[in-house]
Amino acid sequence: MMQRRSALILGGALGALGPGLVLAQSAGRESWDAQADVVVVGSGAAGLSAAITAADAGCSVLLAEKAEHLGGDTLLAGGYFNAVDPVRQKAQGIEDSPELFLRHILASGDGKNSPELARELAYGATDALEWLEGLGARFLPKVSLIYGGMYPRSHKPVLARGKEYIRVLTEQALRRKVRIRTKTEVRSLIVSGEEGDAAGVAGVLAVRDGREIRIRARRGVVLASGSFGAGRELLRRHAPATAELPTDSSPGNTGLMLEAARRAGAELVNMDEVECVPGAAPGFRNPLRLDYDQTRMIMVNSRGESFVNELSTRREIARAVFAQRGLCWSVADSETVSRLDPATQKFLYQGLFAGRAFQGRTPRELAGKIGLPAKRFEQTFRSMARERRLLSPPFWAVPIHMRVHVTLGGVRIDAQARCLNDQGQPVRRLYAAGGVTGNVHGANRIGGNGINTAVVFGRIAGRNAAQEKPGD
Repeated sequence: MMQRRSALILGGALGALGPGLVLAQSAGRESWDAQADVVVVGSGAAGLSAAITAADAGCSVLLAEKAEHLGGDTLLAGGYFNAVDPVRQKAQGIEDSPELFLRHILASGDGKNSPELARELAYGATDALEWLEGLGARFLPKVSLIYGGMYPRSHKPVLARGKEYIRVLTEQALRRKVRIRTKTEVRSLIVSGEEGDAAGVAGVLAVRDGREIRIRARRGVVLASGSFGAGRELLRRHAPATAELPTDSSPGNTGLMLEAARRAGAELVNMDEVECVPGAAPGFRNPLRLDYDQTRMIMVNSRGESFVNELSTRREIARAVFAQRGLCWSVADSETVSRLDPATQKFLYQGLFAGRAFQGRTPRELAGKIGLPAKRFEQTFRSMARERRLLSPPFWAVPIHMRVHVTLGGVRIDAQARCLNDQGQPVRRLYAAGGVTGNVHGANRIGGNGINTAVVFGRIAGRNAAQEKPGD
């Protein structure tokens, strides 16, 4: 005779927890501190999109966020959103299509991403952009080619970085009466089922104000807890070359929910793939970057030589930088700086006053300030100046300090955003979207493919979780 069982799947560092931490509980009625049809873990673009979509399907939704504020990595992002856009692109004379976008995603992933998911992203990003605009998000009228973007289809919101997304999505979630609980850290998944059957996720165990609370998810749980970019132990285990680099990730992105998902039966993939991009200089808080428009800058090494095609993928650029001896530099002109968003310009001028960014009226003067061989740098500069539009003095230079930008590994999902086990079967009532997933991007994430991925798959996860039959 089968017996009802309920087990608590405890989170923690991957591989660090023993099998004794799967705690079988006695039969009988479960005791819950809170309940909702759909429980969402995380409040970045993926989590908020999932919550809104589930609420629009008629479900009650509870969203748990471990930090004091909403936003996650979305708030820290550059803010660009890749999507095929017939209106904006046509006005700029840009020919594009979802099929071309798909080819770029697959080529970038180097065989490590799911073609099925790549197609969902390429074909779903336009609808996701229109959905955001329908909710009130505002974007600038022109698209651009950004660092590692591969093609000019990146949309920039009117507010700097990720603020526009979080502003709009939070407002819309509250309008739909999504119960948002900040300072609520989900540490575990609670699974239930029949002994001998595949377990289904019944809820989560969280900690708030030092007290454990059990939250029931009648239809499903959506993991939108972000990457493990701040998880030093996981980085040391899976990508040791990146473990001591600074990180762009939110401090809470430690990968705790990856272990919880694995213990619930989900497979983790591509855990060794980590994307690094230039960022802040050591001891300087804000990023110093001239590379948001790759067509208007050059990168040089300590010998004043060009060493990489600036239009390459982020993975290729990072590998080229790491292969150099000595410090590398990004160089651009004043016209390029004037085109950057106000926050990026502010950081550059702060860096200039702090002696971390540099200006020169001529290439020779700039070379002297940053310690490059003047003659060699002048030759490099002048050979590329017209192609890269380095025409308006004074010229700028910032050092290239690579940082962990995002981890690309995580939970394997399918096109319905269901978490899959190592046999390719869904883990019942468990969904995932955004940085916690591991098979969307593969070996490289195209610049501008972070927030669009979060929104596309957040909506899919919320919609499908809402359609689950309520559990007992």
